[in-house]
Amino acid sequence: MPGPRGPALSFILVAGLSGTEDYLSDLGPIDPLVLAVIIGATSTLWAIGFAAYAFIFNYLHQWVSAMEQRGTLQPLSPEAERSLRDNRRVFMGFIVQGVLSLATISMAGEGFYTHDPGWVPRAGVGFVLTILTFFVLFVNDIRSSIRFVNRRLHPEE
Repeated sequence: MPGPRGPALSFILVAGLSGTEDYLSDLGPIDPLVLAVIIGATSTLWAIGFAAYAFIFNYLHQWVSAMEQRGTLQPLSPEAERSLRDNRRVFMGFIVQGVLSLATISMAGEGFYTHDPGWVPRAGVGFVLTILTFFVLFVNDIRSSIRFVNRRLHPEE
């Protein structure tokens, strides 16, 4: 049963925050829920991005180490250059996505902390940018993976 300020506030009160009703009085009735969803979804995207970042870093480290052991690190073949460029783009993109995620979570947290409704649209913009960045990285990763498989299947092209 919803409390005096709506279901989102009731959820926060049930979560055990004392004095929440007065503290969040300047936020709209659904703003706490919106901020909580933004923090939860952005945290999930950040975790996925961090895992991808760690995977790509380990892959690049192993790739460079293997080339060093074979003595083929310099000069790089055109195929190796292209592969390195693709991986570097995705690697740097996940760094940007991580920074955007951190900024978005910080803005939503600031909205909770200051109970200022002005932080809700800022966090929303950060959330949209984080999702768009993640989508672009995901599509680019699929594109570079398809290109990698194509080069393996048709090395003469």
